[in-house]
Amino acid sequence: MGWNGIRIATYNIHKCVGIDRRISVERIARVVRELDADIVALQEVVIERSAARSGGFLREPARRLLEQVRFGPATSQGARRTDQADHLASLTGFSVVTGPAIDEPGHVYGNVVLTRLPVVGFENFDISTHRREPRACLRVDVAISGSRVFHLYNTHFGTSHPERIEQSRRLVETGILAGSHPDDPQVLVGDFNDWFAGAPTRLLGDHFHEATRRLRPSYPAVAPVLRLDRIYVNHRVRVRRVEVHASRLARVASDHAPIIAVLDAAAG
Repeated sequence: MGWNGIRIATYNIHKCVGIDRRISVERIARVVRELDADIVALQEVVIERSAARSGGFLREPARRLLEQVRFGPATSQGARRTDQADHLASLTGFSVVTGPAIDEPGHVYGNVVLTRLPVVGFENFDISTHRREPRACLRVDVAISGSRVFHLYNTHFGTSHPERIEQSRRLVETGILAGSHPDDPQVLVGDFNDWFAGAPTRLLGDHFHEATRRLRPSYPAVAPVLRLDRIYVNHRVRVRRVEVHASRLARVASDHAPIIAVLDAAAG
């Protein structure tokens, strides 16, 4: 059975710090609502609750009333920003799957997936390299038409070139991507930090089609010059449309602009 028109987005929210240096979860939530996506992959999200990088956890949509009771009035930004994943789920009504990368006292953050589609599985993979900042790749499995499952991978690569090469190899050679039914639709998204489409981009491109290879830059959001944010798809996915979401709000809410794609089942 085919499926059509799934809208996915990838967005590095910079811990909800805008270019005006103001922390605002509500502003990021407004950008997410502008995207009108079925699945939104976020990077650099502050997470209050600790979880091992090999785990991750799922939270169902929170009730806004309960969130208001928990955090108090809207002006209580200090409390609200301690768990940006929970707050974003409350403001958008999405289910949220979190995949911490850094898990230390007082400093827990990583990748998050917001989704309107039913979550049927997830796994968080440690792709850290020696003596570099911890990194992770979060896989979320969602149910689509019939009994089909759609696998989304959300990651944030490191800032050094050798680190990114190793992380690319780990994704394609250690079973992270191949281990979740490669004959199902697979989409890999995130902030790949590969400024000039070097060896990491080529390595991933040998296994997946890069849907964003001709897309205009998305970083920095206010005046983009670099293509750090990318979307890759396997042979089971056709990209109908992909674009940078450059609304006035998105240009100030984070240092990255979000990218959104509309995906269909590939023929055959």
